Amino acid sequence: FIEKGFETFNGINGTIFSVRSELDLSDNDLKCNNLTNLSNKANIISKEYKFTELNNEIKTKLININDYIKFNNDEENIYVILCNITFDKKILNNLNLNKLINLNVDEIEKKFIKDYSKIYNLVIIND
Repeated sequence: FIEKGFETFNGINGTIFSVRSELDLSDNDLKCNNLTNLSNKANIISKEYKFTELNNEIKTKLININDYIKFNNDEENIYVILCNITFDKKILNNLNLNKLINLNVDEIEKKFIKDYSKIYNLVIIND
């Protein structure tokens, strides 16, 4: 089992469509490229959101393009669909650089401890 998710939501924006319909819509109807075909069956609104501003349910369930969540009320079905993901390249590059630095620092620390623990009789407490 592989669980997909974003490592961080900083700098990630998503174009989210809200589709309101009295009818139950099929998975195929709810694909982003098919939403224009629904204009006579549903009320469709789109807006770009920062992922950091979304609630946790939406963040965890809308990971891939065409992912959707269905909400029901007494009068209609409401579908929330992720149709585009954009990101701030500067933030992403900084995140990747920080991960690379942390990985290298961990490797240097392990090597240092391995090389010098015997020489200086290192005793590790609370490991």
